[in-house]
Amino acid sequence: MHISPKSLFAAALFLVLAGCAFPSTYNRTRMFYVGKFFPPSLRVDIVYDERDLRTNRFEYMGELAWTSVLVQRDDYALLEKELADEARFRGADAMIISVVPLYDSSVVRHSLRVRLVKYLV
Repeated sequence: MHISPKSLFAAALFLVLAGCAFPSTYNRTRMFYVGKFFPPSLRVDIVYDERDLRTNRFEYMGELAWTSVLVQRDDYALLEKELADEARFRGADAMIISVVPLYDSSVVRHSLRVRLVKYLV
């Protein structure tokens, strides 16, 4: 089977345009995890303070860290969903999110500290 150079160019152009149609203002590769792994969980509670957890019987299993620039307000919701997906994949039952603004010259960067929690039964 022979593929013409025009077909390859058209396919490459389509991929580039498709990537531009769904722009993201943050970079997922800036997400790091240090900690334990458990079998994936079905649900992750998202809280912003340890006191809001469903129970006081839990253990910290690790931390997700993320740093980048968020431009649009909707980016926070999208990022929170990605963090929850990552927490579920790692087996967390809850995640405690802390936001830390970082000022780098004229650009405001955000650093998220996400502590992953496993409830004790």
